[in-house]
Amino acid sequence: MISNLLNSSKIRFLIGGVTAVVINLVVIVFFVEIFGFKSPFLKNIANIISMEIGTICSFCIYRFWVWEPTNQIQGKQVFNQLLIYHLTLGTGIVIRSLIIFPILNWLKVNYVLNVTIGILIFTILNYLINQKIFKP
Repeated sequence: MISNLLNSSKIRFLIGGVTAVVINLVVIVFFVEIFGFKSPFLKNIANIISMEIGTICSFCIYRFWVWEPTNQIQGKQVFNQLLIYHLTLGTGIVIRSLIIFPILNWLKVNYVLNVTIGILIFTILNYLINQKIFKP
């Protein structure tokens, strides 16, 4: 039964996403609590570093586990895919920040629900876009 669940790309995408979120949180806590990035500026730097590490980790998880990898993709091709992956994530962040959040805020949706809706929409779009781009 568990192996059947893990054969679903949707479940693997979810597991990969949760893993990336955990990595992101661990890295930011590490920088703030262990390295002492306590000022607002340093916390933002820690946030940027943790997002980048989380992005690279999620790309690796998705590329080599979720998107049914092929042995033929290597070197420059993987780097190009990583750049495309960054572009899709960046596009989603822009859409969430400049379209979804302002519209829901204008509609007086509670900010917590607003962010949750934005994450859900972005996650679904991210899954669909990346499945089209990276699935052989």
